[in-house]
Amino acid sequence: MLNTMRASRKSGFAFVLLGFFIVVVFFAFKDMHEKLNVMTASNAAYRKMTDSQTSKIKGLVAEMADLKGKQTSHKYDKRIAT
Repeated sequence: MLNTMRASRKSGFAFVLLGFFIVVVFFAFKDMHEKLNVMTASNAAYRKMTDSQTSKIKGLVAEMADLKGKQTSHKYDKRIAT
């Protein structure tokens, strides 16, 4: 009877240890999944921000080119006028 109690305690301890291991692995996968979701959302927000900045920069470059073209045409107009 003593051997069966020891064996049942060992198997009970093994089941508790296995259950603890399963819980730890579950929480590790859950945490990894949450981090992946946050990283994906952050990456999407970053891409949206950089696309917005790119379009703004392209607009500013085009505006600068227009202004530069107007300034050079005024310089030539002054040379011709004098």
